[in-house]
Order: sequence, then structure tokens, then C-alpha cells
Amino acid sequence: MKKDMKKILDGLERYIVLNYREEEKKPKNLFGAVGGAVGVVERFSATTVLEHRGKREDKLEEVIKNVGETFSQRLLRFIDESGKTSAEIYKRANIDRKLFSKIQCDVKYQPKKKTVLLFALALELNLDNTMDLLKSAGFALSKGNVGDVIVEYFIKNDVWDIFTINDALYKHDQPILE
Repeated sequence: MKKDMKKILDGLERYIVLNYREEEKKPKNLFGAVGGAVGVVERFSATTVLEHRGKREDKLEEVIKNVGETFSQRLLRFIDESGKTSAEIYKRANIDRKLFSKIQCDVKYQPKKKTVLLFALALELNLDNTMDLLKSAGFALSKGNVGDVIVEYFIKNDVWDIFTINDALYKHDQPILE
């Protein structure tokens, strides 16, 4: 093992201790946000309700029209920007050709979080781009998940080797990415 990699692996334990947040994985108290009160009911006239409803519908339609890239679109853009072929990326991510073809053909394809992370690692994306790719699929990295903290640590340290990351995940009793 190279000296730099040993240093990175040695820093993992400290990173987990500093970044893992046990309380983030606990469910939030619904009433905690309103100080235990059920809330105040405001009285609206029928016209006020209709006016508010109309404004919300206009905003919703506008939001729907301006939805960003889907996971499939963003992934394909990142692959184009990488300068590598699609085959190089899906092989490096250990993704089956059939699954990759499905992702390419179905703009609304909804991947598993592991699939998104495998592509982010194969593309050697920085943390911001990894987060963007995760968001496009409806996911995020959580400080309340040890596995997510481990993956984040390796990305921040420019380590995209899936086997190294899987080894660290396994040693911390976390599900591996493959």
C-alpha cells in the first residue's frame, strides 16, 4: 500500500468520529418544530382560499416546467464531460451493460443509491458533483449514516477506487457498494 493511501486510511477513523452524527438518523419530533403546540388555525373566506389556491397552482405549474436534469440526463452529461467512453465508465462502475442501456434509454430511470455512487466513483466526481448526481436521483449523503460518511471521506481525499472503499465499508459493518 502506498504511503499516501496508508495516511488516508489512517485518517478515516478520525473523520468518522468528527462527521458521523447519531442524532441525524433519529426521526424528528413533529411537534418539536412548533414548540409542542398543534398550531393556530387561521380563518379564510371562500374567496381568499380560492385566490391562494390559484396562486399555488400557477407556481406549481411553473416549477414543473423548470424541473432540472434527471439522473439519466445528468449522468450522460457527466460522462460526455469526462472525455471517457460510456463503456469505460459503466465497466469501471461494475454496472451491467443491460442496466446501463436501460439508464440511457429511459430518461426517467430511478436508480438505487448504490448505483449513483458507483457512477460517481467511476467518473471520479468531486464532492459537489457527486451531490448533484445524487440529488438528481433523489438522494443525498447523510451525516447520520456511517457508510455515507465513509464514501464522502474517500471522495474528499480523491480516492475513487471502489475496492478500497468497499473494504473500508466492510470493516465498519456497512453495506458495500457492489
